[in-house]
Amino acid sequence: MPRLLIAIALLASLASAATAATAQDLVGKWAIDGAATWAVLKTSAGMASLPADRLLQIEDAVTKKMDGLPIEITATEMITEALGTKKAVPYRVLAIDGDVVTIEGANDAGVVQKSTVTVTDGTLRISQGDNTVVMKKAPTVAIPTK
Repeated sequence: MPRLLIAIALLASLASAATAATAQDLVGKWAIDGAATWAVLKTSAGMASLPADRLLQIEDAVTKKMDGLPIEITATEMITEALGTKKAVPYRVLAIDGDVVTIEGANDAGVVQKSTVTVTDGTLRISQGDNTVVMKKAPTVAIPTK
């Protein structure tokens, strides 16, 4: 019986290790998923006190203006490009716990902030307090051959 318990424990630890996130899971080309981001944001505590017209403005900005915005993540930077201007924000991985990667980086004012990144099949959910952005892997464009 003890051997069976040890085997079960070993299999369980292997199964959880197989699904654990890695820092490499963040690396790649991503695009903001406006609908998924809005679905998360609209239920946050910070949105509950806003008037309906303000919520509509935010929904429009998130689902139409932010949707599809590209973000490239390297091992050390998150790179955005808006209106022809590229911006690289350095970050570093602090911890990994299951499918959650904790990172930190400085904002424009130089204030260091922590965020959590939940990694699931082809999706990143970056959260900092009530603010969350959901990203999906950017589609790859095949180069036509003759």
